[in-house]
Amino acid sequence: MSFSAAAVWRIRRAAPLLPTVLLGKTPRYLTSSAATAVGATAVGPSLPALKEYPQLVDRSAAQGRAVYCWNVDEYEDIDFCREVGVAWIGTHHPGRTKAWLEDGRANGTTR
Repeated sequence: MSFSAAAVWRIRRAAPLLPTVLLGKTPRYLTSSAATAVGATAVGPSLPALKEYPQLVDRSAAQGRAVYCWNVDEYEDIDFCREVGVAWIGTHHPGRTKAWLEDGRANGTTR
């Protein structure tokens, strides 16, 4: 996982079966050919970037990539990520986030 396309490329070259995430702060960068060029298996927008362009999740899925969103700390943001189909989230509150996600699944709700 890196903001550096060159670093992701080097990892894919050295360990082709290892999943890699190309991080980025703008949807434009992550929907460009950069992820394809370096062989990233997932892209990682910031929360503001994903909110600006939630279609990034569907577009990435169409290209065979998962989405990892970072700095997802508020409950409404956790729900947003779940609703748009983010595979993994980065948070400063992993226990609280896990409990929130599990409670929502148990109740069959997305709040």
